[in-house]
Amino acid sequence: MRDNGHVTQKAYIIPPGSTIVSRTDLRGSIVAANESFIEASGYEWRELVGQPHNILRHPDVPEAVFKDFWQTLESGKPWSQVVKNRRKNGDHYWVVANATPIFENGAMAGFMSTRVAATAQQIAQAEKVYVAISQGKLSLKNGEIAQATNRFNLFNNVDLNIIISISALLILASAVLPSLFPSVFNIIPSLVIDAIDVGLVTLILVSLYKHNQHLSLLSSHITNISEGKFNNNINAVGNTLTAKIMGRLKCMQIKLGADLDDVTAALNNAKRIQSALDAASSSVMVIDRFRSIIFVNHSLQTLFTRITPQLQSAVPSFNPESIVRQNIELFNLPNQAFDF
Repeated sequence: MRDNGHVTQKAYIIPPGSTIVSRTDLRGSIVAANESFIEASGYEWRELVGQPHNILRHPDVPEAVFKDFWQTLESGKPWSQVVKNRRKNGDHYWVVANATPIFENGAMAGFMSTRVAATAQQIAQAEKVYVAISQGKLSLKNGEIAQATNRFNLFNNVDLNIIISISALLILASAVLPSLFPSVFNIIPSLVIDAIDVGLVTLILVSLYKHNQHLSLLSSHITNISEGKFNNNINAVGNTLTAKIMGRLKCMQIKLGADLDDVTAALNNAKRIQSALDAASSSVMVIDRFRSIIFVNHSLQTLFTRITPQLQSAVPSFNPESIVRQNIELFNLPNQAFDF
């Protein structure tokens, strides 16, 4: 297990509302990270780029947790769990980590992680789980605590359409069998066959109920995502088609949440650039590819206001307060001298 140095056991509190985002290549090397990631890690960007993601590994987290993390992602499935990360100075921060593979043209191209601050209750629970995992009492499977009930749960491991189809065929066989082999009741009492039929019908009804439950959950998750909510607890446990669909939906949710953070970061950068341009003494105008004016800084706005009477003599409709979204052709003025 990688040794990242000393630890202080001093907690770093993640600012409320922060989402920590990072992307790695297939080898787990960091290729992109947002400002929240850099701030929480305590490193500078030049110290992070190209480094293995386990540069943040804290020794209190059992190695089995990270082993399950990479096994899950490399199998094409999303992974979620509470994680304790180490900062550069040895402090730590707790997060609820959601990671997913990134696919391009149907092939895995890298991995993406989004994290939000863990609650006190989640941290306390995670500390107990870490101890149990270290002692060999618990294990993780795809980010979930491995339980025998999940392993032997029929509805988690067999597709519902298969269960219903097999049950229906068995009921049909029990109805036809006495006609083909009248002596069957000498071997199997009719009450036993009736009991089996009742059990199979019950299994079909339960399967249909489970199917409706899955569809309702799927509809609810899709609705939440469409409303911009990317923190839904999507259960992708199991080996069924439904579990695979939930897993892909969870991957999409994580990616959309990260993409939204990218858009927010780009917007913040644009606002910084706008502030810098507004503070410049030079006059600046920006137009888009349709030749529409999309930005005028304060210096140019002041100039337009000062020379409005002169401009209106050539263009009576000119208004310095409504320049934005006007076409640049507005300034194709007749040959006149203006004292700018």
